[in-house]
Formats: sequence, structure tokens, C-alpha cells
Amino acid sequence: SEISENNKNPLTLVAEYETVQYSISYDLDGGAFETTYPTSYDIESSDITLPAPTKKYYDFIGWSGTGIDSMESNVTIATGSTGDRNYKANYKPTTYKITYSNVENTSFDSGNFPSNYTILDGNITISNNITKENCRFDGWTYLGKHYLPNENVVISCDIGTDVELIANWVNLYNVRFINSVTGEEVIPSRNCEDGTKIDRNSLINEIKDWENDRFYYSFDNFYLDETCKTVFDFNSPIKQSTTIYIGYNKITITEHHLDLFVQDYMHPEVSKDNYEDTGMCKGDNGYYSIAKNAFNSLSDEEREEFINNPRYIDYYNRLSSWAIANNEHLDSSNKLVVN
Repeated sequence: SEISENNKNPLTLVAEYETVQYSISYDLDGGAFETTYPTSYDIESSDITLPAPTKKYYDFIGWSGTGIDSMESNVTIATGSTGDRNYKANYKPTTYKITYSNVENTSFDSGNFPSNYTILDGNITISNNITKENCRFDGWTYLGKHYLPNENVVISCDIGTDVELIANWVNLYNVRFINSVTGEEVIPSRNCEDGTKIDRNSLINEIKDWENDRFYYSFDNFYLDETCKTVFDFNSPIKQSTTIYIGYNKITITEHHLDLFVQDYMHPEVSKDNYEDTGMCKGDNGYYSIAKNAFNSLSDEEREEFINNPRYIDYYNRLSSWAIANNEHLDSSNKLVVN
């Protein structure tokens, strides 16, 4: 209001003030406050401590700006301060841990497997190059999913959390195949996965009959014990390292030669009712003519064995019947000759 020139009375003037409001501005660089934050203050405001902002994939490391010579994580605007203020939030990428489980006693080398990652690393492919004695690597389990050995685990850098990879293993059991007579390995040993079964037919093709100076050994069966008492059960899955013994039927070398003679010349496929048929046993190309030549070519010991060993009684009777049908007989040297 105006004071009149004609006013002769004493006057008292009172000065009034308003506090000046100063602004507080922030450059959060993509971050955000999770609590309320001041945007202004005045000279009478209580001490103001700036809240720390958060930013996904990053850790807040401090403020720079008005009145800050170097970056500070705790900034307070003290009572009595003046002036507009500008603050910039600073961050560093958050480091997330990568841990590996079930890798004890393996070829795992931490130098070849990343132990951490940040948002700046991009996607990370985890190696499958890891081994363990007597085991087969069966891939990683990651985020609850089992990845097969031919599948790659890829950690996406934007997952934004610590992660764990669990190595999966399948036990391998060594299976040996031993000659029950000599103790030698008959078939190369193999590593079988836990719970798998051995194919019997695949083994049969690898086993051969054998002989020494006195005896001939033909394959009999597969056994769990060296004495060949307990037959190996191929329907049972392999659950531990195992030795399988190869059992053999044992005959003399002479018996083996006679078995071949029977097989090749005595026609065991022909029934007993038909073997005396003259169409079969007569003539230059008949069963008897060919069998006779083979029999007479046997050694004296072999002919003696054929005649006297009960093992061959049916075939000796068959040969004798053929000889009679052809008017022949055994002479004193056990050879077939004409009557």
C-alpha cells in the first residue's frame, strides 16, 4: 500500500520474506527410485539424503553432480544449502555367479568354464567337454531341464540371476569275457552303461571252437562263475563290473574227428526208418560208397573208437547196415571190404 504525504503519524514497517525453492533434478540413466524422493528444497529444509536408485542388471555405485568432486554413494544436502542441484546416477553391471555341481573327480577345469556373467557378456554357451573315469557324460541340468550331451546349454545374459548347472553321469561298468579253461580273454572287454543289457547273439559270433594237442573244445554257454555252474542271465541289466566265463564242451581230438565224419558222411538228417533204403546206400554215388572211403581213410585209432565208443553206436549200426546191403564187411583191420 502507499503512504500519504499528509500522514503526520509515526509508522512502523515490517519486512516479510519467502523462502526460495531450489530444484533437485536427477539423471537416472534408465534406473528408477523404489521410494519417494525429493525434487526441491529450501534453505530451511532438514538434511536430505538422496535415495539410491535401482537399475535392472546393474548395481548403483554412486552419484556425481552438484557439489560432488568425486563419485559418492551417499549424498546429503545439508540444512542451509542453496542453489538448484543436478545429480547423475552411476552404475556398474551386476555380476551373477555360475556354479557347477556334481563335477567332483572329473576333468572339470574352472579355467575352461565361466564362473560369472553380466548383461554385457551376451549369451554364454557352456562346454560339454568334461569327462569322468568309468562314466559317460549325460549332459547338464539347467533351470530344471535335462540337456542331452549333443545339446548346448546357452545362458541368456538377460536372465539376471545366479545360475547352477548340474552335471549328469551314467556309470560305465567293465564287462570281461574269459575262457573258463585257460583264463584268457576270449572277447575284448567292453564298458556297458548302467542298466543296459548285453546282446547274447553279438557275442556268439565272436566265439570260436578251439583245440590243443589232446582235446577239442566247442562252445557251451556263458557263466557267472569259473566252474561254469551258474548260467549268465542276459535278461538282467548290468549294474556292476562283471566277469562272464565262456564254458565249453570238451571231447578228445579223436572224438572231434569222428563227429566231423558223422556230420559229413553218415547223414544224421536221415531218419532211422529210412537209412537202409537201397536207393540211398547203394551205387557208386550212394551214401555207403562215399562213407566207406571216408571211414577207411580214418586212422586205426579213430576206426577203433568209432566201433567201440557208445557215443557212435547208432552210426556204427547204420554203417554196418549199409555194408551188409552192399555185401561188404569189416576186415581184421576194421576196414570195410567186399565179402
